[in-house]
Amino acid sequence: MHNEMRVALAQLSPALRNTAENVRTVREVLAEHGNADLVVLPELFLSSYTVNGLDELALDLDGPEVESVAQAARENSATVIFGAPERIAAGIANSAICVDQSGDVVGSYRKTHLFGDERTAFVAGDELLIVDIDGLKVGLMICFDVEFPEVARALAMAGLPSWREADGQTLESRARDFGDAILARKDAPASYHLSCVVDDAESRVTTVVRGADLRPSTPVQRLLQILLELPEPTYLHHPLVAHEDGRRLAKRDLAPTLVAMREAGTAGEKLREQLLAGLLPSGFRFEDA
Repeated sequence: MHNEMRVALAQLSPALRNTAENVRTVREVLAEHGNADLVVLPELFLSSYTVNGLDELALDLDGPEVESVAQAARENSATVIFGAPERIAAGIANSAICVDQSGDVVGSYRKTHLFGDERTAFVAGDELLIVDIDGLKVGLMICFDVEFPEVARALAMAGLPSWREADGQTLESRARDFGDAILARKDAPASYHLSCVVDDAESRVTTVVRGADLRPSTPVQRLLQILLELPEPTYLHHPLVAHEDGRRLAKRDLAPTLVAMREAGTAGEKLREQLLAGLLPSGFRFEDA
């Protein structure tokens, strides 16, 4: 790991819609700045900035353009981050591609906050990206992303929050898990998310046990725990008991209660044994929401 990192910021004007020429420029910049550990080029540098005719300009991560840049990165022992329209399954992304000093593509960040006409030309990314550059954690953003403090805040926390499940799994959040979470309302001093994390901390809860339908609430609650410097509990999200067709048990559907099952002749001890064995009576199933 470097005690310091030498960064070359190449604020250049790319050739309009001339990917081959711009790839040559990237190679020249890497060769001319051989003492740089990291070379950063502008948004959409390989294509030049445009929102028109992207089908002709989009490239693949395993395509010849990226490989040419990767070869130059290897030859000059430098990491390079460059912008390009990237072809993905859902369409074309406005990407910042990172190639390390070994010539390996270590990540492609797809711009999450598109600006103006970009919204109709590109597919927005839904995940943030942190790459390891010789032991340093570097978070990638593109242009309009910097207008949203939540992006920089999440990256500064060394990535999006994760959490531990009781079965040993570590689950990772995604950028789309957050949105505009409501923390307080006019009719209540605090919302569900804020109340949960503060109450759990005050009550010294170490394991949160709840239904799998509440698993999507965990990313926002973990973020609040980090920001408020509250302890992190372990989570156990258990499957829900549902009707055979997947519907949740609810009074409006006349779901049978334990009292009704007992009156219908179901033996409580037998039902207990079945549940402990992971079995359910006929007509029910476990649903992992």
